[in-house]
Amino acid sequence: MATYRAKDRYARLTKEATWGTYESTGNVLYPVLVGDDGLNMVRSPGNNILETNIGHGRPYYVNGGVNEISGTLNTLVAAPDSSGSPGPVADVTALLDWGSDISGNDLDSYTIDIAGGVRTGETNPVKRWRGVKVASMTLTSGADAGAQRLAASYSLVGKDMTDVGSFDEDDTLYTPATGWLHHQGTATLGAAGSEATDATVRDFSLTFTNNLDVGLGTGEYAQWCTYTGRQVTGSMTLQFVDEVYTDALYDISSIGVQMVYTAGVYVLTLNLHDNVKVTDCAINNSLGSVTTASVSFISLLRAADPFDTDVTITVANGE
Repeated sequence: MATYRAKDRYARLTKEATWGTYESTGNVLYPVLVGDDGLNMVRSPGNNILETNIGHGRPYYVNGGVNEISGTLNTLVAAPDSSGSPGPVADVTALLDWGSDISGNDLDSYTIDIAGGVRTGETNPVKRWRGVKVASMTLTSGADAGAQRLAASYSLVGKDMTDVGSFDEDDTLYTPATGWLHHQGTATLGAAGSEATDATVRDFSLTFTNNLDVGLGTGEYAQWCTYTGRQVTGSMTLQFVDEVYTDALYDISSIGVQMVYTAGVYVLTLNLHDNVKVTDCAINNSLGSVTTASVSFISLLRAADPFDTDVTITVANGE
């Protein structure tokens, strides 16, 4: 009997063309899992119920539903290396695209193979979690030590679980260790003509919350997992420079927000276009420190094309 040790486990992600089938290009990702909660998966065994059968004087065990599988994943966001190669990842934005892109009025799905964690000499079964979609993705970076890398935190929902033999971990398949760092980032926000440009950002957070219709239906596992809508919210703490911030942040019309990170010659842009509403703005005038502005906002889907124009994420060579 295998004894599992979570600290020795690892995961491989493969993009699906449809549930349980894979894209011809492969699109295999080896995310660098961060911390003790790098990957966490919870299987609820179908709402098992112990029913009391009074007439016969004994209880009966009933399986009252299907298996529900959910989990979380925490990883850093990789940047290209000095040669421009993203390593084994087909696109350095692949993980970001997974949580942010709306494709064909639905979301991309991945299969997650989870292996490792058993003692030497024991079998190494792989748990294959299929049809996994992102219920939410939060991107964060901050000025404090330990929070400066751009990190991504995912809440996941999947369809089914199978055993598929084994595979060995290959350290050469991990993404480059280089990440996008907070001190490399600047923000531009505000309405046209009154933007706060190259703002100094103390903390930044952006959350994509996707609404998923998980069809439990009949059978052992969920029958479908379909995207039905979402909202994108964010917050940042800025170093307050001058009154241009007042115009930029208090404008009652829609504004634009961009957060731009640089890593060498490469530029990562999180562009919330010009359809953002500020939901809260507070100017913090502390006598003992630099004045800051704390801003919360929501990015709206455009009526003209409601499926892909609230946020665009790009990586480009800035030379």
